[in-house]
Amino acid sequence: MNRKDKLRKIEELRKSGYSYREILKKVRVSKRDITKISKKTNFSREGKIRYFTKVTGIVRPIKKQKSKLTPEKTRIIGNLLFDGSVYKTTGYHHTISYVNSSKYLVLKLCRDIEKVYGVKPFTYEEKGKTLIYYRILCKSKEMYLDLLRYSPSYSTSSKLVKVPYQIMNGPKEIKINFLRTFWDNEGSISKEGKLRGSSNSKKVISQLNKIHKDLKFKTKIYQDNSKTSTSYILSISKNMDNLKRFYKYQLFTDSIVTNGKFKGLNKINIVKYFLPKRS
Repeated sequence: MNRKDKLRKIEELRKSGYSYREILKKVRVSKRDITKISKKTNFSREGKIRYFTKVTGIVRPIKKQKSKLTPEKTRIIGNLLFDGSVYKTTGYHHTISYVNSSKYLVLKLCRDIEKVYGVKPFTYEEKGKTLIYYRILCKSKEMYLDLLRYSPSYSTSSKLVKVPYQIMNGPKEIKINFLRTFWDNEGSISKEGKLRGSSNSKKVISQLNKIHKDLKFKTKIYQDNSKTSTSYILSISKNMDNLKRFYKYQLFTDSIVTNGKFKGLNKINIVKYFLPKRS
């Protein structure tokens, strides 16, 4: 392979999502050539996915973290707990992932991650049967280790998962921001105006119940055995005080209804629909 072909090969590999180290193994050229060409070569869509999901050894330093939880970091923890994942693969990838049908929620989480950690997530679309989903991917060992300081697991199927102490005993603003992530990711409102949210973790749903009661909501929790795996439901009693309080705190933000009578509408607008109309 002559030099011109080698340089073309570097560009092809970089577009396909190969790291500098991987290219060096495949093409015998100087590191300087690889760096020079790679810096001006953009990943293809498939290349981005490969780079952010398969390439090892990517070091992403994070910002120095504050001792107290901020609303932004609270939202990161909540979103990952309810509709995300924080895990390490057998290939030693330290990965943070999140998926939602609301593009606005995904973009908001991206902004929070950039502000708190200084890491820019990779986002892409996935086509479901009836909806388009938006996914976030981050690979950062430092971010991974920091998140585990708050909960040993972010899987609600794990016995180790928990709502962090800093949220359970935090100020009102922190509790409200955390509940917003629960309702945006796991909550629903029926055509009759009934508000429900679910979790696979009995511990987490009990902790959520306590936070709701701290904010003066009347709630109940019960076990749901209608699915293949057991889940736990938190239901807010349907009365006007609860609805007004829910709307006041804007516990739905940018989440949308994905099926049924109100499909495609913002959930908080459905809550407003059931409130008394001003004359």
